[in-house]
Amino acid sequence: MGQMGASANYILRRGTDKETGSLGVTYGSEGLYRIDTFYGGKLTDGWYGSAGGFYRLQQRCVRDPQFPADNGGQFHRDTLP
Repeated sequence: MGQMGASANYILRRGTDKETGSLGVTYGSEGLYRIDTFYGGKLTDGWYGSAGGFYRLQQRCVRDPQFPADNGGQFHRDTLP
């Protein structure tokens, strides 16, 4: 009998003195499309901001769940002194 397991790999990104940004596009089998974005930088002395997120669209699946469970995304923002 096996045991349940879980792992998480969070690489938190925040605004820094140097402005940075990224854009990623993923295309997978079974009609998967995904876009990932991030932008962060210095707002003013002592204040930093960042924003990013992803959007995913799964057009067809191995099995059709009859609802768009795999479609959608999230957006996040952060402002720190």
